[in-house]
Amino acid sequence: MKKLGLLLLCLSSLSFAAEYDPVRGEMLSLSCTSCHGSEGKSEAITPYIAGMGKTNMYQILLD
Repeated sequence: MKKLGLLLLCLSSLSFAAEYDPVRGEMLSLSCTSCHGSEGKSEAITPYIAGMGKTNMYQILLD
């Protein structure tokens, strides 16, 4: 019975996950584009983000 309760608690927490908002995502990507370029290949001293893996980029942004 305890396992069932724990399972239900875990499953109910999934309903609180953040929803994807494509408009907000587009606006955020435009702010990155101003420095990193439209394809992630910057013209200035700003680092390239083109070809960077999701996990690496996520960790760098968190740091």
